[in-house]
Amino acid sequence: MKNNNLKVLMELRPCLEGFAGIPQETRLVFLSLNKIDNVDVTGLINHPNRRLWPGLKKGWFAKELTTARRMQRLSRFAISVKVDPLDFWWEKAVHFAWKRVDTWRQSAAANFGRDIPLYDFDARDFGDFIWQSAFSKTLPPSEMGTITNAKYATVKPSWDTLNRVAIAKAQNPLTRMPRLNTKGYDVFVSQTPCPANVAPSTQLVVRYHDAIPVFLPHTISSASLHQAAHMAGLAVNHKHALFACTSGATRDDLLKIHPELEKRAVIIPDIVSHEYREETTSHSYISNIIRNHISEETEPKFLTSREKENFYQKNLMSKPSRFLLMVSTLEPRKNHAKLIGAWDYLKNHGMPDLKLVLVASRGWEYSKILESMAPWQQRGELFHLERVPASQLRLLYRAAEAVVCPSVAEGFDLSGIEAMLCGGAVVASDIPVHREIYGKGCEYFNPYSAFEQAMAIQRVIEPANRVRRDELVAEGLLHSPRYRRENIEPYWQEFFERVKKGAFKSANLTAATGDLGWTGA
Repeated sequence: MKNNNLKVLMELRPCLEGFAGIPQETRLVFLSLNKIDNVDVTGLINHPNRRLWPGLKKGWFAKELTTARRMQRLSRFAISVKVDPLDFWWEKAVHFAWKRVDTWRQSAAANFGRDIPLYDFDARDFGDFIWQSAFSKTLPPSEMGTITNAKYATVKPSWDTLNRVAIAKAQNPLTRMPRLNTKGYDVFVSQTPCPANVAPSTQLVVRYHDAIPVFLPHTISSASLHQAAHMAGLAVNHKHALFACTSGATRDDLLKIHPELEKRAVIIPDIVSHEYREETTSHSYISNIIRNHISEETEPKFLTSREKENFYQKNLMSKPSRFLLMVSTLEPRKNHAKLIGAWDYLKNHGMPDLKLVLVASRGWEYSKILESMAPWQQRGELFHLERVPASQLRLLYRAAEAVVCPSVAEGFDLSGIEAMLCGGAVVASDIPVHREIYGKGCEYFNPYSAFEQAMAIQRVIEPANRVRRDELVAEGLLHSPRYRRENIEPYWQEFFERVKKGAFKSANLTAATGDLGWTGA
């Protein structure tokens, strides 16, 4: 019997990266698509900045391999994904040179009309590799069977290489864009504007997370490269692609750049993991979680291990701590500096024992943030944590006096919804995406004013205002489940059903085509 399911190829590049944000959402969407009846999904394993070893050639070539050769090729691919860091100057020099050569090769291949081939990767005998490398940071172990039995494809060039070729194409219209050989797939889902064309029979769908490289380029690393890559991808994608935006605010930003996309841009919100739920524990365990995940690279320097233990015993373990919590990457637009300023004000105006806990991996342009953190870390007032698993992060969300989301710009901002699901009280910057996603479930403040932020936090955590805090927690618990997987999956299912029926083809487009019914808060 012929399989009439829509064949979807989904890019998994972010899955090789961090815990939260886009990597987390990509893992959850891939899991969801594996659960949807009318979709046959394949995950494309590609690397942000490293050329990968090929997987198995498609078609009859793969059948000629002996079992040993087959396993050799799959094993080499796994090594290329998880290769050791570049520790020596000569390794970095060779890597840099090879990237430039690869960029030239891909550009030449594109100009001669050669497609970039895709390869198969059979994960059934490499279950631990695929799970640990791409999915374990977000998904529960109960889903490991789904992940290891899923279908995967691979591609050799890095996304960075393709971006550089796309930028060159934008600067020289006589050159060609690279093209992925996506024959056999009805849809390709790219996690950012795609720096390549796809086969004519494949519909490109851009999962559009944010327009920050365009509107806030001063807040990101390698700003010129990221902005140029974003715009180069959009320059090609906007002609034929569909855009699945994570929020109405993100869609609005996209339409500021390309207004003609109004009927081809839909809203499908991020999915929040079921790992975030209400759970209580003892104050001593909360202190242990904080102590066990303190970043060794940014914590104060101690002469002896005894001095270190005495420091944390005195400042963290000896009594229950009241603390504010922020969960976000260390980068300028996340606005850590204003939070530290607001917290400083509160400590000097009636809350001297209030601690600050930052769960944050290092992103970019973070040196000034670390400088503002250091004096407080040395006094045992601020704790910087890394690599906190969801099973423990949910306890921190619940135990915090307030969870603060102070960003000046976001595409969605998962941390506030995660906190609400765990019974936490949320205080957030008054930006459009927070109003849309968080609704009435949090207290808002001007992100550019540390004083207004302090007042908003005070309205929530001051003992005399306990009623307000309880109201926010109750509203958050009522509001946040709409972002659970079972409530977002139908939007993906409806979207792909419309793609399958040809609703997005030019002749069929109407004002209602791109409306999947999402209304936000």
